[in-house]
Amino acid sequence: MIRPELPPDEHERVHELHSYGILDTDVESDFEAIIDLVLAITGSSMAAISFIDSDRQWYKASRNIRMPEIPREISFCAHGILNDDLMVVTDARNDERFKDDPLVTGEPGVRFYAGAPLVTADGHRLGMLCVQDSRPRSIDDVQRMTLRNLAALTVRLLELRRERQRALELQKSIEHREHNTLQFFASLLSLYTAKMPEPGTKQPAWLMRFHDRLIVTGHLLRASNRLSGMERLSTTTDIAPVVTSMFSAGNTYNDPSARLPIEMDDVALPREAGLTLASLLDELVVTLHEASDSSGEPTGTLTDKHGEIVLQMSAPVSTEAYTALHESVHLPVIESLCGRLSGDFKVLHTGEELTIVCTFPITVRQ
Repeated sequence: MIRPELPPDEHERVHELHSYGILDTDVESDFEAIIDLVLAITGSSMAAISFIDSDRQWYKASRNIRMPEIPREISFCAHGILNDDLMVVTDARNDERFKDDPLVTGEPGVRFYAGAPLVTADGHRLGMLCVQDSRPRSIDDVQRMTLRNLAALTVRLLELRRERQRALELQKSIEHREHNTLQFFASLLSLYTAKMPEPGTKQPAWLMRFHDRLIVTGHLLRASNRLSGMERLSTTTDIAPVVTSMFSAGNTYNDPSARLPIEMDDVALPREAGLTLASLLDELVVTLHEASDSSGEPTGTLTDKHGEIVLQMSAPVSTEAYTALHESVHLPVIESLCGRLSGDFKVLHTGEELTIVCTFPITVRQ
């Protein structure tokens, strides 16, 4: 047995391999599909996508290979990455590199091996897409071309996977910074309150409104964080958990015991639309809390009506408060959020009660 040499770019090659974050990860169906395809086309009994680490060969996907990894010194693939093109061994018993290899003399009794290197855009060969058999044989030109093409596809999957991971890490970083900013402002508010001249001094209304919006924005961000990670790539989000996350800790619109009094159907939307809807709910509650008198709390429904979502909220609002509301920014903000959902916006006032209705289509269902 001849131990495989180290390629000239070994340091850079291992560094790039680690940059993909692929080693020691769970099974992924895309890679499994590739080895199933190469098995079917070549008629081999074993197949694998393997990566050559500094001291081991690790299998990302395999069929009929029991070990998750093997030492690099006995690896066929460690020899394979020394080649620019396919490495084909028709009978390992007659090859000086492998005739005494434990994989040949013992289980699984490898005789035939064919592999295509996984070559990155920088020219580093990270591993191999390979097939093996326990009997001597070869492969034809079509099968060779298939191995090359599927190896290139494997590398493209790796690149897409890494791009997706980097995008998620960036999103998490942004969300972390947003959360830290909220904590900073919350600390300033606490400091302001602590320095008030008398303990019983009532906090200014503007300060309480700012504090309330800060709290709910924090709930929105935490809901958004829970949609990050791999599940952010899913198509839809359930609305109810997001809304519950926003308000379950006590909606602190100057009333820690309050809860969002809204009845909700089971509704799923595209993720961005789901968070827009959560922002719309926040704005509606703030608007109705500020405009309503003390005789009642806002109430509402979120219903699925034949392909349309209808969000309706009402609260006791006097004519004077309704007039003042039209001079504020709240209604234009609500209308803008409805517009982002491709929806219609209506405001109804009876003289004693204000009702705001937003209707928009369900573009994606679970």
